[in-house]
Amino acid sequence: MTKPNILLIVLDSARTDYIKQYANELMEISQGGVFYEHAVAPARWSLPSHASIFSGKLPSEHEIFYDGQNLSAPLVDELNSEGYTTSGFSANPYASERCSFDQPFDIFEEPTRYEESGFKPAEYDSVHNGLWHYSDVVKQALLNDHPIASIKNVAVDSCLKLGLINGDQRTHNTFQRATKFLRQYSSNSPFFTFINLMSTHSPYQPSAQRQWRVSNRIHKQDYIEHLNNSFVRPPEFLEKYYSTTHEINETHLQNIKDLYKSEVKNASIYASRLYKTVKEVQNDRDTLVVITADHGQALGEPEYNGERRMGHVETVSDNVLKVPLLILHPDINDIPDGTAELRSIFNLCRNAAVEKNEEVTSVIERSDICISECPATGNEDYLNRNNIPDRVNDLQAKIHTVVGYYDNMKYMERSNGEQVFWKASSEESIEAAPSILIEAVQDRLTDLKKANKGHRPADPEDETKKRLKDLGYI
Repeated sequence: MTKPNILLIVLDSARTDYIKQYANELMEISQGGVFYEHAVAPARWSLPSHASIFSGKLPSEHEIFYDGQNLSAPLVDELNSEGYTTSGFSANPYASERCSFDQPFDIFEEPTRYEESGFKPAEYDSVHNGLWHYSDVVKQALLNDHPIASIKNVAVDSCLKLGLINGDQRTHNTFQRATKFLRQYSSNSPFFTFINLMSTHSPYQPSAQRQWRVSNRIHKQDYIEHLNNSFVRPPEFLEKYYSTTHEINETHLQNIKDLYKSEVKNASIYASRLYKTVKEVQNDRDTLVVITADHGQALGEPEYNGERRMGHVETVSDNVLKVPLLILHPDINDIPDGTAELRSIFNLCRNAAVEKNEEVTSVIERSDICISECPATGNEDYLNRNNIPDRVNDLQAKIHTVVGYYDNMKYMERSNGEQVFWKASSEESIEAAPSILIEAVQDRLTDLKKANKGHRPADPEDETKKRLKDLGYI
């Protein structure tokens, strides 16, 4: 048996309800595959979730909880030992060199929107004060030690503000470099290629053309920036929500959803093109393609307690913990029973790479009970946010949460003693919850508390804090 190529595409913060139609289109193109609409993410943010995908373990087992920890990739090590050429193209700041994620890959590239060596105008205050101050920006660029890279950054920043290019240029650059690698690949050995696209992660800055095609309207760039800065970022959203009568402008929320939908369309187009590229150049070798999201995204919907959330912190919403999982292969044509967990991608890829496994049709391991763990970050920056109740800040910084899914049921337990049980999306008494579900969640919560004391090993460096802020976490 010839070992298949393996292509793993992760769309950060992608929701099933927005991406479903594009997944169905890809299944039609591939003429074979499985689409899980509600695969369970192992965690609610990128770092621990990626660690689970690449190790097959839950956060309580791999113990990667904090920004600043290194991100290992045992899957890549195993594929290297099986003779694969491994490559990674990531726009995600956690699946990155900063977290040592690049080390086991034969080839690893991190396309960014800006040239890292140059002056970054977005970090220079006067860029926001009107065109009459833009001469200051150009001056700063020319005086920089890397003037060519700096002027390029000014040009990119100008185009972004004028809405002339897609807001997340990192996604485009990631796609271009990954496509170049796939087209030029000529080795007789199979390849494993990991691609992480970030356009579905905030801020949402789709091009005017994409906005029009998806929602038949175009928002002005200054309004898009206002939405991203004042409503899409979770701290600002929560501050407004709790400092008012818990009301948020519904028009703003609908416009945010329209922008997000445009970004989903953008990411889906890139994923489709990557799949087609692989099919064109696979050289008679089968290719296993996996497309998923490391977590989902809340877009202002109410939580179980009626309070609204934005983003993917302080929440156990199904919009965050349940994600799309698309597996494409010519021998896969039916959907087996059971719910998939993202951490099972590890064994799916590993088994496909071992020659003694003659079929890929087993698809993915299923579990009757699927677990998602939300470890406390131990980050005091979450405790210093204005106008946000301490009980909400504690959910991110101090309190561990574990959620279990079983059939149409969902059970949540927290380290502060809170318990909630749902059946068919309706809250019911804890006494109605199956003991097998409660015990599974409590066992994982016990392990999580042992593995993670809720305290960071060290204060994050300034660069780490800036990264957290840029992504809207603090």
